[in-house]
Amino acid sequence: FGLLHSLGEFGELFVWEPGGFYLIGRLLAAFFTLAAAHRIYRTGCLRGGRRAGLWAGGLAAVCPTLVDSAHAAKPDGLMVFLAAWAWWWALRYLEEGREWDLRRCGLAVGLAVSTQYTAAPLALLVPAAWLARRWRACGSRPGSGELAVSAIAVPAAFLAGSPFIARDWPAFWRSFQDNWAAYGGANAGRPAGWIQVLNVFTFVDPWLFGGLLLAFGAFSLARADRPRAALLIAPTALAVLFFSLQAEGGWKRYLLGCLPAVALLTAVGVEAAGRAWRLSWSRPG
Repeated sequence: FGLLHSLGEFGELFVWEPGGFYLIGRLLAAFFTLAAAHRIYRTGCLRGGRRAGLWAGGLAAVCPTLVDSAHAAKPDGLMVFLAAWAWWWALRYLEEGREWDLRRCGLAVGLAVSTQYTAAPLALLVPAAWLARRWRACGSRPGSGELAVSAIAVPAAFLAGSPFIARDWPAFWRSFQDNWAAYGGANAGRPAGWIQVLNVFTFVDPWLFGGLLLAFGAFSLARADRPRAALLIAPTALAVLFFSLQAEGGWKRYLLGCLPAVALLTAVGVEAAGRAWRLSWSRPG
């Protein structure tokens, strides 16, 4: 931890024996990936019960893209962990209507974006949760001030997690322009298009079994609970659209911030398919 050694000794150790640093990074990546799967499990339990939570957390835990990232010293696990908390607070706000849950959602989104800029579409989660709550609320509906405060929490947390941006804004802006020219500029190449749509439906397996359950879960949830379905589907669909329009937007890992929603919808599909199967077997004849 550098408490008993100088900065120079730290640099020498990193140059000549970097294995320990890689090990620390990989252990942290694995830890946050497991913690993200647990939070997705808890989110699935929020209304669907323990079995639905186990399906959601289990499906997230075997996502090949997430598993691959968990083996490397990369920030993907931390980003998914923060995104999982953002989805948790968004759904709890929908169910209970507590303003602080929406603010916590904004804070988690901002920190997730500071970890990986590919989480930026999750900023849509705050207004989506607010609109879904207004849709569901029978009595007093949340006001616009509640949305404004929670929306401000997103850039505030982003700057708190990336303080160098405020310190050297011109450098950040130049980097942003360079990235935009490479990923979404006029000369960047053809957009990713349907590749990201296919990535969503193959997040568990390459044979589209999980994708079929995802579609069935989205359909079943839309019939049973439209506000909840809209909250899970709309931000995910808009994130897919955003990356589909980028020339370099076809990477599966770009959608890891939406993995909690995809896992939850697929878990709903598994439960709905199970109920339909049991019902078909219970009919006489």
